[in-house]
Amino acid sequence: MHMEPVSSKAIAAVGYDAPTRTLHVRFHSGAKIYDFPNIDAHEHAAFLAAPSLGKHYHAHIRARAVAS
Repeated sequence: MHMEPVSSKAIAAVGYDAPTRTLHVRFHSGAKIYDFPNIDAHEHAAFLAAPSLGKHYHAHIRARAVAS
């Protein structure tokens, strides 16, 4: 999975696998990558476009976490 670095105080990198609709997030605080299933392309784009990735993550994505 290719992870793109992002500009965020909390989030280090984000990846997205369109065929499986899975969002991958790596935080600055650790090496573990978290997988978020059932995220469509529109939700992924909204996440990347959010003024604060951390706030968007907590409001819309966090409850879907599956640690890998």
